[in-house]
Amino acid sequence: MIINTATIWMMQVGALLAPLLDETQAGHEAGGERVGAGSGHGVATSSTVIAPSPIEPVLFFIVGLSLALVMVGMVLCLYRMLRGPHLADRVLAGDVLSMHVVGLVILLTIRLRTTAFFDAALVVAIIGFASTLAFAQYIGARRSETP
Repeated sequence: MIINTATIWMMQVGALLAPLLDETQAGHEAGGERVGAGSGHGVATSSTVIAPSPIEPVLFFIVGLSLALVMVGMVLCLYRMLRGPHLADRVLAGDVLSMHVVGLVILLTIRLRTTAFFDAALVVAIIGFASTLAFAQYIGARRSETP
């Protein structure tokens, strides 16, 4: 269930950000200009300057604030992993920490204006889910052995 939710969330974020990322990447690759598609296809070959979006400073402020909040959450999860009174608390803190890492990777993807890191976020989500299942199996086996 966690993997499916994380995967759907990442796909939705990618679909929402794809037009913004494509425009800004094309503008940066062409040195602030977007080059037309080639000649002979009915498309003009002149360059047009892509103006920055008026929402861009707001987006970067929100992403920066979100990065700070995710890092605070990661520190709190690390504290719970080190000081957890029970093994189950530590396992849950590790699971939440892996979801924080996924969120951090997605926020950095937005900040860096690239879609290259979405695969890394998916891998971290899968590894976090698998490790939570493994620890749950371990805790279950340990409880059944203890009289």
